[in-house]
Amino acid sequence: RVATRAQAKARKADMERLREQREREATEEVLGKTRDMASRTSVAERLKRHAEREVLELTRALEAAEKDKAEVTAALEERLATEMASSEAAIEALTADVERANGAAEALNEDNAKLEEENAALLEEKRAAESSMEELTDTLRDVRASFEQVTIAKSHVDEELKETREELDKTRDELEEVTKA
Repeated sequence: RVATRAQAKARKADMERLREQREREATEEVLGKTRDMASRTSVAERLKRHAEREVLELTRALEAAEKDKAEVTAALEERLATEMASSEAAIEALTADVERANGAAEALNEDNAKLEEENAALLEEKRAAESSMEELTDTLRDVRASFEQVTIAKSHVDEELKETREELDKTRDELEEVTKA
């Protein structure tokens, strides 16, 4: 608000300087005309009439300038009021936007904190799962080693069983021969 008021004051000062400059220029123009007329004529009466006309013109110019000044001042004051109103509305809208953004930021911060908590819990679960996976991997290795030993032992047992069957077959054959004889 302070900036917009300062801008409004600056605009008003600019307009006042412009008005004064126009008045000076109008006055200088009128004075220049008056001087030119005075130098062109040598008769006192002519100068008097001319001066009266110039005074009349200056009076009209001054009245017109004052009228212009009043119109410009009114237009500037109206524009200033409009600018102030729109600036205040814009500031209020921006303030509301900032408040909404702050609320959204707080909500996002809360969501972020929850997500971080969930992430920490998930990381802990992942570590526990990895630990369990390592234990299962070790157990699987032990089972494979035991399976290999069982497979080797089974091979030996199969060989011994085969040899025992062969011996049983021989013994049966011998018994049959002995029984026949």
